[in-house]
Amino acid sequence: MFKPKKVIPTLAASVLAIAGCASGDGDPGGTAGSGGSTGTGGSAGSGGTAGMGGGPTDGLTNALNAFCMKLVECFPEYYANADACSAAISQYYGLDGAVSAECNNAAISYFDCGAALSCAELDLESNSCDPQANAADQACGAS
Repeated sequence: MFKPKKVIPTLAASVLAIAGCASGDGDPGGTAGSGGSTGTGGSAGSGGTAGMGGGPTDGLTNALNAFCMKLVECFPEYYANADACSAAISQYYGLDGAVSAECNNAAISYFDCGAALSCAELDLESNSCDPQANAADQACGAS
C-alpha cells in the first residue's frame, strides 16, 4: 500500500486533496537576458546580463516534474495530475522561493532517484531512495 508520507507528509497530501489542480501559470525561476549585438565598425558590443533567478533551477524543476509524472502514473488516487503533485511537494520542501544549492542538489537527487523506481518499489514502506529523501528533508528544512 502506497504511503503518502513516503513522498510528502499526510498534511500536505490533505492540502493536495483540498487544493485541487494547479494552474501551472508562472514559472518561479528567472529567465536569461538577451545577448548584446555586434557593434558597428568591427568592434563587438557588450553582452546581456542574466535575469534574476530566485526559484528552483531548471534541473530541479525537471526532476520534480519527472518524479510527479511517475507518482501520478503509479498513484492516481493520491495525485490528480503532475501540476498538483508539483505544487504540494514544492510547498513541503520550500521550493517555491529561493533555495540553497544544498537543497537544490539534495532535492534533485531524491526526485531523480524516485522517478527511476517502479510503482511497486515506490509503494514499499522503505526503498533505495530513503537516503536521498532524508538528505532532501534535512537540506530543504522539511519535517
